[in-house]
Amino acid sequence: MVLYGNAINGSFKDIVGDYQNTGRPCSPFAKEERVAYQGQSQNLSHLVDGVRVAAADDPATYYKKLLRRWVDGAKASIYGSTHARYNPDITTTLEDALDGDQRELVTTLVREWLVTQTKKLEAGSVREVLSLFEDFPLENLAGLIPEVFASDLSPQAFNALISEAHDSARDPMTGTLRFGPAMRYLEYTKNPQVVDEAKKIVESTTNASIRATAEITVKKLGPISTSVIVAVHKGLPSQIVSATGALTEALRSALVGSKRFQAIDAAAQTAAIRELEKTLDDFHDERSQAQLGKFLGATAVVSCSIRGLAGSLQIVMDYVDVETGAIKKSVTATSGTTVPDLKKEIEKLAQQLAQEI
Repeated sequence: MVLYGNAINGSFKDIVGDYQNTGRPCSPFAKEERVAYQGQSQNLSHLVDGVRVAAADDPATYYKKLLRRWVDGAKASIYGSTHARYNPDITTTLEDALDGDQRELVTTLVREWLVTQTKKLEAGSVREVLSLFEDFPLENLAGLIPEVFASDLSPQAFNALISEAHDSARDPMTGTLRFGPAMRYLEYTKNPQVVDEAKKIVESTTNASIRATAEITVKKLGPISTSVIVAVHKGLPSQIVSATGALTEALRSALVGSKRFQAIDAAAQTAAIRELEKTLDDFHDERSQAQLGKFLGATAVVSCSIRGLAGSLQIVMDYVDVETGAIKKSVTATSGTTVPDLKKEIEKLAQQLAQEI
């Protein structure tokens, strides 16, 4: 694996030259700088491999250094764009760790980094933080650990981002450059208020680029038209089976309450199920659920399956994409055997699902 810059001992500008001091542009590199940089990269691959071997003994130090180098890559963008050639290597390594047995460790390190950014936002250093979101490939990690990126900012930090979004939308000079990073950070929070603020900007701005960016945010975070299904498996106590309707309504209310979903009308869904039952045996699999969603004009189906599990109940909640019929997200929980216990866990899972999609 190759890292940009001097990944262990130095910094990006040690290799490419200090643009601020010399005034020499570093992208594209002068020929001698480019050769020197490539040579350093080759040497670094051995150093990194050496660290990776030692990572088994001290994985925390290894991944912390890797994450630090990743962040430095974003800062290095002021010197040139060549770091983009090497960021994917680091990103891939972090993604592999998240897919493997180092997920908890890397998640913790990323969470610590976000806490640091929150403190900077609270201190008023909004533009310093947002500078990392101009080129920083956060989307790669956000897709793998959404529970971290969807965690709420402190009210002070969140309001600082909202203020920056509105201020940049009104700035005719640099507003477009500042607005995008602000909205991307806000999108990661999955906070329903972001949609309301983005709508205000769409209505008030005269800048076409800013309006288009705000409209994308509204589309990303706006309510998803959803069909809701609760399936109670055979063999469960009669009081659970008879509460299927109440549990469905609890799920529907929790999804709508999250402001991430817009539930299809219950009466319309019941009528659709009766019609589709003529050709489908049940709605326990994602293929038939997707067909129901298409019939209703929904974007997605949220299905909740309840089954017995050694003296308790297991709840599996799936988010099914209607277009592809694939399960895009699945969350699970264990519940007590009473209806109130089930309602409580279903509501929690609905909130979790809203945060993670």
